[in-house]
Amino acid sequence: MTIEERLAELEKKLEEKDGISKRLDDIEKRLFFDEKSRDVYTATPTYIPTNSKDEVVLYKNGTTYRVYFYVSDAWKYVNLT
Repeated sequence: MTIEERLAELEKKLEEKDGISKRLDDIEKRLFFDEKSRDVYTATPTYIPTNSKDEVVLYKNGTTYRVYFYVSDAWKYVNLT
């Protein structure tokens, strides 16, 4: 492989990573900075969401921070640190 070919390959990989980064930024904006600000819950969600916006819940209880996701008919969460 020539230097030029390797350089072109690396540039393509950087463009792909940049695209992924932009998509993640878009997701973050939709999750946390929607036109309506999200409520922060102090109890674990137990309801069945009726739309996609309700499938993501921000949770804070004391020093515990979580993001809940409704996936496969169940609530799953990720701890935030």
